[in-house]
Amino acid sequence: MKSKEYWERRAAERMVNYQADAERTANEIGRAYYQSQEYIKSEIDKVFRGFQKGFSLSEEEALDILDPSSNKTAMTVLRDAAMKIADPVEREKALAALSSPAYQYRINRLDAINSNIAATCNSLYRTELKADSSFLSSEIVKAYQNTIFDVQKGTGVSGAFDIIPQSKIDAIMSRNWSGTHYSDRIWNNTNKLAGELKSDLMAGFLTGKSEQQMSAEIAERYQTSFFNARRLVRTECTYVTGQAELHSYTEMGVEEYEFSAVLDGDTSKICRSLNGKKFKVSQAKPGVNYPPMHPFCRSVANAVLPSEEELDAMWGDTADAIGADVDFDEWVKNLEKTPDGKWKYQKPLDKSEESGIINYAKAFDHTVDGTPKIYHASPDDVFNELDKSQVGQEAVEYLINNGIKPKFVYDSQRHTNRGMQNGNNIWLYMDNIDSPLIAAQTLVHEVCHHQYGIGQSQWAETVCMAKEKMHKENRTYLTIAEKRKLISLAKKHYGAYQWRRGGQIGGKWV
Repeated sequence: MKSKEYWERRAAERMVNYQADAERTANEIGRAYYQSQEYIKSEIDKVFRGFQKGFSLSEEEALDILDPSSNKTAMTVLRDAAMKIADPVEREKALAALSSPAYQYRINRLDAINSNIAATCNSLYRTELKADSSFLSSEIVKAYQNTIFDVQKGTGVSGAFDIIPQSKIDAIMSRNWSGTHYSDRIWNNTNKLAGELKSDLMAGFLTGKSEQQMSAEIAERYQTSFFNARRLVRTECTYVTGQAELHSYTEMGVEEYEFSAVLDGDTSKICRSLNGKKFKVSQAKPGVNYPPMHPFCRSVANAVLPSEEELDAMWGDTADAIGADVDFDEWVKNLEKTPDGKWKYQKPLDKSEESGIINYAKAFDHTVDGTPKIYHASPDDVFNELDKSQVGQEAVEYLINNGIKPKFVYDSQRHTNRGMQNGNNIWLYMDNIDSPLIAAQTLVHEVCHHQYGIGQSQWAETVCMAKEKMHKENRTYLTIAEKRKLISLAKKHYGAYQWRRGGQIGGKWV
């Protein structure tokens, strides 16, 4: 069993990694904020450039007559402002000026900019919400797997576990843990920005500010709003990854955790007071005894692990040695499904010169029909490509174990498809394939049809396309959004089939 310092270091490293991911997402959002800012600045410059006439009002007087939530037109606001001028002569000048062509042009531009500000900030809201939601959802899966890996690696025990269900991911994403859901906070932030920009715009016009002054104020507004956006994604990241780690503790039978704060000059009083204290996993509550305790919180929770004997009893017959040289990427790549539906790390297939699927010339049996042209991928090219992912390796291993010999057809374009499967026959029509990667994806697709006994349905094609994508990107799972996209593609390209779970084989549904 590793030392306490080891577990504290690994938890801190996970948090650093999560926050680095959050910063990348914040930078992506920051680019959207910058583009929005530059657009609004360019629009306002068209109104303010070379036009510094004001209404002789102070900043306070101008803001006093402005209501950010008001839907008044620029002309209405300006007439109200003119009527507020105490000096009757200046008041009449201001009212007369409103009818001049120069003012009329700018008043029309002001109304147009107000509409653009609302639309631009609404677009900014949608962009930020999409980026945050996609990032947080994927980070939950990552944190769940990272924590299980750390515990297995630290204890040296590799046991079977369930994947985190989508229902749990949705529950974490939907919870208003801080009193307001993150989507509402994004809306409040961008909506506030829109109101402030509109108010600043009109106040600047009333007081005669230059375009340089207005540009500086706009930049400051955006900087403050982006700071709020960055704080939100980092704090939400701490929350969702913490909840994913809690779920992993439950999955592994961990009953307690220890609160661990980063002790330096920036540590908050609440985190410092909780440092080293232990709590029940079942009683963990963010903001009370579990991170995050506050915005930009850096505290983490360490699992209080059972003894080695208890671990052996917990993992039961599924326990196995994980190996000291295995890193997280290798562990994820070699997770395999157990007969009872759980997942477990399995040592990679032997890829030595004498055995394993890497030496395809010896270990794999296939046939070639025709002579490959110079631009064709050879069977060895295809099998070497398959070896680059767990899904590809599993496909080849399945073919070997079931004695299936795929046929590579080169001599002529015999079919419009890239591949086909019928019983134990699998064909790859290489004239329709232009790279080893596409050929490997096609073989994975056809093996999927055979392995699961599915065919001639949109659902079956979706499953097989999912296998293709996982091989191409060397992954073992897909997000909900990715699955939905594949469903749409299957319905588009296989319109003659029905959407039905299973598939039609030999005229019967299975």
